[in-house]
Amino acid sequence: MSGGEFWYYLALVVQVLVALLGGYYVFVYTVGLLPWRREKKAEEDRFLRFAILIPAHNEQDVIDKLITNLKKLDYPDDFYKIIVIADNCTDSTAQVARESGAIVWERRDPLKRGKQYALDWAFRKVLKEGNFDAVCVFDADNLVSLNFLRKVNEKLLSGEKVVQCYLDTKNPLDTWITKAYALGYWISNRVFQLARWRLGFSAVLGGTGFSLRRDLVEKYALGLTSLTEDLELTVKLNLKGIKVGWIHDAKVYDEKPLTLKDSWYQRLRWMRGHWDVALRYGFALLKKAILEGKLHMFDMFFYAISPLRILLGGTIIFFLVLSSVSDISVGGVQIKGFLPFWLWLSISVWIWFYPLVALIQEKVPLRLFSHLFYLVIWSLTWIPVVIQALISVRVRSWSHTRHTRSLTLEELSQLKL
Repeated sequence: MSGGEFWYYLALVVQVLVALLGGYYVFVYTVGLLPWRREKKAEEDRFLRFAILIPAHNEQDVIDKLITNLKKLDYPDDFYKIIVIADNCTDSTAQVARESGAIVWERRDPLKRGKQYALDWAFRKVLKEGNFDAVCVFDADNLVSLNFLRKVNEKLLSGEKVVQCYLDTKNPLDTWITKAYALGYWISNRVFQLARWRLGFSAVLGGTGFSLRRDLVEKYALGLTSLTEDLELTVKLNLKGIKVGWIHDAKVYDEKPLTLKDSWYQRLRWMRGHWDVALRYGFALLKKAILEGKLHMFDMFFYAISPLRILLGGTIIFFLVLSSVSDISVGGVQIKGFLPFWLWLSISVWIWFYPLVALIQEKVPLRLFSHLFYLVIWSLTWIPVVIQALISVRVRSWSHTRHTRSLTLEELSQLKL
């Protein structure tokens, strides 16, 4: 086989795989928009004991608002403890947290810096010292709907062992970047998390606003080393046959970066961790999916290799645009678009159609639909981020995103979208 023929068949295979994967997601998301699955009722009526863990590195500007928020949760005070992990702090985070009424565990380890190490350290202390049934994890900049623990308690008592709650945005209107984040999260909460959970697949842990039973902490949550410890834990649980449950009516509000630069560095860390997890666990997921023939395992495999999907999708877009204006040949063999343009157009249009349906279902004001332009631009920047992350995948340093949006839940509820 000549070099030209090799590139010819490689281009054919890549286009077919991307089209099949695109078609798969169109099917999953479209069918998942319908209410196929009903909520299970709790098997018993009691209150579980929760340890609420908040990893915090130099978060003196926002930590008090979260603690005050958590102390008002619609749940008996004696059944949950708020624990702040002041991780290598050089400001007044620990002092502010104590004065706000939280338990503070201070951690000093300049060699092992980052959320994954802080959580691992805290998980081990909880298992040794605490009399808890489950743990919850939040980021220091978060705000939480007051029904959070009540909804989590109901879900865990209904048979779930690990659950993720709705991730919303604390500052959706600050800049064009936060507007893009807000739309992206409103869409993904429904077409990615809720839709897939309705089809019997696993939701994905989002780094904050999740809870898991104590026995899962002991068996699977220790020793996580990826920059995206939430994804690593999700994959480890799925490999053991444990799906992540989804709670759509309890929300966590997360502060989003204000600038493209800050967003870039945040997503670069995410994608480095995602590549790391894909390379370490991708084959195991695919093997288990094939051997057991379970669609939800294939779905988790497809999610684990999302950076590759973004990379291939970006390549296809570039290739189609280039081939539409000029002939491409390698070694005398012409490389072209093998699949009809109408197929790519159909997949693309439908992929943009169901987000619109999702926004309507999420009751997002119509005037905010104009922000979709920002989302398109922001989404395209994922392609170079993914490429840079792959090139620098061995970089393990934690890049801290500074949080300054100090709001109360009451002030957030008065924000007019």
